[in-house]
Amino acid sequence: MDPSPSPAAARPSQTPEAFLESCVWALIDAREDAALSVLLGKMLYRVIRLVGDATHRGKALEVIKTVSARVKTSQSVVLPISQLLKALTAPESTPFERNFAMVFLEL
Repeated sequence: MDPSPSPAAARPSQTPEAFLESCVWALIDAREDAALSVLLGKMLYRVIRLVGDATHRGKALEVIKTVSARVKTSQSVVLPISQLLKALTAPESTPFERNFAMVFLEL
């Protein structure tokens, strides 16, 4: 099986709503830890950035909740540490973004 899940979750040209919806479906499709690791490298930073936007916060939190549950149940999922550090330290990051980056860094 190809470890790279649907590339739809990483298309920068998508609207935030379409991106978050594609993330939900890509998370469902990423059944294996290797596929989930690849997917997180493509989408987690952008999802965390969308948490900072009140318009998209609800859907972004839904995606983050799903990611968190999946990561906590697996020892072999690899998180995109450099992207999480970027979200944590970027001057334009909101407190929401920094908090979620910190949560994932602590997992």
